Amino acid sequence: MISLHLAAKISGLFSYYYNDITLQEPTHHMLSFNGLLALSGAEFTTADLCDMELEILKELDWNLTLSGGSVFQWLEIFFAVVMHAGYDDMYGWNLVQEKTYEYLERAFKNDQFSSTSPSALALEAFCVSIKHHERTKGCKGIYSDTTLVLIEQVLGL
Repeated sequence: MISLHLAAKISGLFSYYYNDITLQEPTHHMLSFNGLLALSGAEFTTADLCDMELEILKELDWNLTLSGGSVFQWLEIFFAVVMHAGYDDMYGWNLVQEKTYEYLERAFKNDQFSSTSPSALALEAFCVSIKHHERTKGCKGIYSDTTLVLIEQVLGL
């Protein structure tokens, strides 16, 4: 029953974070695997989190398809595609992920994006964050060319 133990632990961590530290809702980063791993103090592994998530989704009888899909579902696909390519610069990749979530938070607060499809919004935030990283870190072309080709292949574009 690791998932129940993990769920209780994470719930307690979020309660502490929400009530005692910031009095704000946690950011999406805090809900990501990296954020949850940091909150747990390395008590759990990424595999534990994946097992818990799959177990919960099975119990809730969720359908894991992309018909429509949320912005974050699309974003997780894009991230998985890039991680599958096996980039060595994990620090740079973490910066790209954080910047992507930052752009999405800004987009969600702006009404003009309300009619934009989730896949287009996720892809745009993802691509802009990669371009930002390349521009600021001087690593032009490291991510964007390969990444976009991989995404096109996976999505059949």
